[in-house]
Amino acid sequence: MSYSVDIEADNLICRSERAAHEAAAIINGDAWMRRHLRVSVAEPIAGALADAWRLVIQEFDGCSWNEEASDQVWVAVRKYMADGSAMEFRHEEGIRYRIRWTGARVAVALARATIWADEHELV
Repeated sequence: MSYSVDIEADNLICRSERAAHEAAAIINGDAWMRRHLRVSVAEPIAGALADAWRLVIQEFDGCSWNEEASDQVWVAVRKYMADGSAMEFRHEEGIRYRIRWTGARVAVALARATIWADEHELV
């Protein structure tokens, strides 16, 4: 099975600078994960994410993705992730799900419906 992520849409906000470095070390140091996902720590930026240290996806290889192996890493970083942090995946068959951190908890959220609305007509 193969999965993809939208690198531009990641929302991996951490609780602090130290938390961001700790989470990155866990993800990048995991024997299975480091073949599939590499993250770096990004400093806060102006605007909505002011003062928010975050992880940025540098590389992602979703071929032969193992949900059990990745779930162990998501649980290991849960205490470092800020409320509302999430990472969205898309399965090769189109199924979408998110890993979402809230408090010291982590959950899998599935997309149950997609609502399409006409934006504008092309003439």
